Amino acid sequence: EAEFYRMLASEHRAMFNSSAQQASSIDSFGAIPLVVMASGVPNPMLGDVAEPYQRYWAKESEALSAKSSQGRFVLAEASTHRLHDDASDFVSDIVLSMVHSVRQKGK
Repeated sequence: EAEFYRMLASEHRAMFNSSAQQASSIDSFGAIPLVVMASGVPNPMLGDVAEPYQRYWAKESEALSAKSSQGRFVLAEASTHRLHDDASDFVSDIVLSMVHSVRQKGK
């Protein structure tokens, strides 16, 4: 079982690293309204690399949000990757805040 989880963690690192590389190749989103949310709780299935990987993912997520002049990064500190379950009110508030902001700018 431990070997399975190590293999799974390796696949996740490879997959997410590829996504991060694709995202980092984008210079700018211009003025597109953008919210990037990240969880604050490391995934224990990643074993010894869980905490460093979580910090890396949050840092990359924050950098992604900065590629829009209307970008915003939000860290859900007490949430796992399942933000929609762990912090559903928080996620709803962030989304509604962005919708409200876009509507106000459109007036």
